[in-house]
Amino acid sequence: MPSLECDQIVDVCLAGGWRRTVRVIATGDAHVDVHPIDGPAILPGGIDLWEATIEWRAERGLARLDGVLADTSGGLRFLKTSDEVVMQRRRFFRVRCGVRVTIAGNSDALLTEAVDLSIGGMLLTRADALQVGDTVRFALTLGEGEILIGGARVVRGTEFGHRALSFDGLTASQEQRLAYFVADIERVALRARPVRESDPRAH
Repeated sequence: MPSLECDQIVDVCLAGGWRRTVRVIATGDAHVDVHPIDGPAILPGGIDLWEATIEWRAERGLARLDGVLADTSGGLRFLKTSDEVVMQRRRFFRVRCGVRVTIAGNSDALLTEAVDLSIGGMLLTRADALQVGDTVRFALTLGEGEILIGGARVVRGTEFGHRALSFDGLTASQEQRLAYFVADIERVALRARPVRESDPRAH
């Protein structure tokens, strides 16, 4: 498995939402041994084997490997069931949303809202205090009690007070978490759309 190397930091995610940042400690043709950065090397709930993915930032974008994660008494072994998939950065889509954002820049903190979002940036409403070219820090609300904190640059503005921000310096783990959040919003939006009568899925 040449794309992963010893001492590389990656995320391992179980179906159902359990996620840990781990260090690769050994690799083989069909497996990767990992150990959590924090906490014990055990699976949740006393399970021994569970469907999982490994995700990391590769040269061309975010990479994902599907498989199962096994508890091997003191360690975790990932057994791959598919080849590596690289999700090209340019293919990530923006989603319409209404996510709370706090901006800290050269002036007082600004409480606003992202009206669309991708892993590359966001469009803010009520943000005319920001100037194109400003470098800011942001705190983006991803869910109950979960905040994504990072840096961004203001790259575009509108006469209506909207400001487009490009994220800067997000870690691989932050990009991966943001990609999941964006995908979750898209899935919810798709489920909410009415099914047309001409759609074969309606029959």
